[in-house]
Amino acid sequence: MPAPPPIATCLATRHRPGRSRSETDGIRRARCLCCGLLLMRTAISRRWIIADRLG
Repeated sequence: MPAPPPIATCLATRHRPGRSRSETDGIRRARCLCCGLLLMRTAISRRWIIADRLG
């Protein structure tokens, strides 16, 4: 499998979530197709955020 492009490539544009995993309490999770970061989104916000950077 080829190495993913640098994260800066996604930050210049947008992350592209792949197939989302099962929802838990209204939260969907997916990996970015470009850089592989774990993204999550709530039903309320409808925006993907980077879950890997949450503490």
